[in-house]
Amino acid sequence: DIPFEKKIKEAEALQDWRSAVRWQYLFTLHTLEKNSYLEFMPAKTNFDYLRDLRRTEFKNEFSELSKVFEYVWYGKFNIHPNSYSEYSGRFSKFNK
Repeated sequence: DIPFEKKIKEAEALQDWRSAVRWQYLFTLHTLEKNSYLEFMPAKTNFDYLRDLRRTEFKNEFSELSKVFEYVWYGKFNIHPNSYSEYSGRFSKFNK
């Protein structure tokens, strides 16, 4: 078990917004797996996870969160704290 909330808080405290977004996304995958919407596997791509969710009412929002993650993490873009706050709110809302 990974302490996702602790990892998110640590990244936020360091103002490492990229890592914080990554931990938010991983927590989202964990939450979806815990609720039996998908099976987390490191070899799966974000597209694979989206395919797993294609019959759910929240697939579009998950797709948007995946885009945020890919833009920030793989694109290696630094984000402004205000943007992180918006993204964090979207992740939190989705995970509830």
